[in-house]
Amino acid sequence: MRNNAYPAITLSIVLVLVLLAACGPAAPTAAPTKAPAPAATVPSAPAAPTAAAKAEPAKPAPPTAAPLPKIKRGGILVRADIGDATSWDPAFSVNSPEVGKSPALEALLKWELVDEKSGKHEAQPDLAESFEMTDPKTLVIKLRKGVKFHDGSELNAEGTKWHLDRTRTNPKSLGKGFLESITSIDVVDPYTLRLNLKGPSATIFVNLTKSAAGTGSTGTLLISKAAFDKLGEEAMVNKPIGTGPFMMDEWRRDDRTIYKKFDQYWKKGEDGQPLPYLDRIDVRVVRDRAVALIEVKSGTVHVFENMDEKDIAGVKSNPDLTFISLPWAAQRWALGFNPEKSPFGTNLKLRQAAQYAIDRESMAKTLGFGFAIADYYNLWIPAYPGWDESNPKYDFNLDKAKTLLKEAGAGDTVNVGLSFETPGAGQRYAELVQAMWTKAGINATLTGIDRAAVKQAVKAGQFEAHTFSMSASPDPDGWSRMYTCDGSANWSNYCNPEMDKCMAEGRSTYDVKQRHETYKRCLKILYDDAKVFGLYMTPGNVVMRKEVKNLKTSQHLVDLREIWLDK
Repeated sequence: MRNNAYPAITLSIVLVLVLLAACGPAAPTAAPTKAPAPAATVPSAPAAPTAAAKAEPAKPAPPTAAPLPKIKRGGILVRADIGDATSWDPAFSVNSPEVGKSPALEALLKWELVDEKSGKHEAQPDLAESFEMTDPKTLVIKLRKGVKFHDGSELNAEGTKWHLDRTRTNPKSLGKGFLESITSIDVVDPYTLRLNLKGPSATIFVNLTKSAAGTGSTGTLLISKAAFDKLGEEAMVNKPIGTGPFMMDEWRRDDRTIYKKFDQYWKKGEDGQPLPYLDRIDVRVVRDRAVALIEVKSGTVHVFENMDEKDIAGVKSNPDLTFISLPWAAQRWALGFNPEKSPFGTNLKLRQAAQYAIDRESMAKTLGFGFAIADYYNLWIPAYPGWDESNPKYDFNLDKAKTLLKEAGAGDTVNVGLSFETPGAGQRYAELVQAMWTKAGINATLTGIDRAAVKQAVKAGQFEAHTFSMSASPDPDGWSRMYTCDGSANWSNYCNPEMDKCMAEGRSTYDVKQRHETYKRCLKILYDDAKVFGLYMTPGNVVMRKEVKNLKTSQHLVDLREIWLDK
């Protein structure tokens, strides 16, 4: 029996060296190092399709810090989040990291950081006791025994099959795309499932983890079938019944979510006693990042993620705080044109002019405060398959932008509306884009849209050009949510059937070289269309009080299950 997957099927996210240069102890202006070869990030073709190979367990990294103090139990931890869920039902939540970070919900697998230096992540068991690819189209999962949901019902194969089938087949499900590689699920015995796949699926493992929340899906976070049958679907929207160490006690929409300790949690802590260590976790909605950071400094909030880059230097020098950089979980800033609205949506040369007019290097330096890099490749990072510096890109070229503007029939100037999300950093980089475009003759009128309404407004086409902030994806297939016609996070309404086919091809093979060449072609399609494009990217980050101990991360998500307070 094994606790990992098919040989080399484990998807690894190799730390982007250029981001390390931006985040580490080196001076912020140091030149980025050469990107690692993309072949290290994707699985190779299976050597023996009919044999299930055993993976060596990851060796723990040598200790790099003083031993932790003796664990203290009890207390209330407060985490701030800039957003709130619209629904807590995992199958009907999309692009909702709030649901993915919930300590009440767990997944079959976890996307575990196994090497902090390289940023390597691997799929490992969580609610699954083990998992095994018996051939390229068959994944067998054995569940842990004795795991209880918050309603007292037991985790078993029948209930797990029900939830996965509900997510992948229910017409209302927003996460079905992440399980589309599954054709059917068989219950082998009360604690064993067999997932039958359409073909090789390079992303099935990460899609069975919480980290899929960053790619737009939470549908594989399990809820109780017994509770669903008893309480109904609407009850899951407001209070999901999961297996986590904390159960949801109260949800005050757009204010806070209160979690209380679950006394029957399946896992034990380092002190040999059942988890969790804490009595309660309060997650407060604080939409202004500056306000959230003030509260961390004052001690009214313990943990906050993804502060503005301008505040990082001050946090790193504060003796009361701990700063964690997540270079493998970069936040991407992007821009898209509405394909249905003139003049830019229907005029390629105007879109190309807009791209050449943007000085991404200057933008990264100005807005990233030494912690960002330019993004020429549509949210790709050097560790992804498809990343290749020979790929075409829109370098800053003001003269070319002006020439294209005239060739497009716009004369010396053209007008466009540019919207951005507020509050937050969106206005700062929209203003910088506006200033750069002005030099090329593109006059942008800025409009802020409140965060609570921005997704609906943009999806409804109420924009000409719009800026985006996208959280990290463990694999380039995660960008299917943005670059395919029916993608769950396709806020710019970009649609090209050739791109849909290309992304589908990229996820349907384990072969390293084939994935690399496929995604190069996908990037070329995006380049040629020039309708959506990256601007710059910054590493993810976490700031917390010194008394917070044992916080873990999964790609970009904070894991609060084993956290405790030294006070």
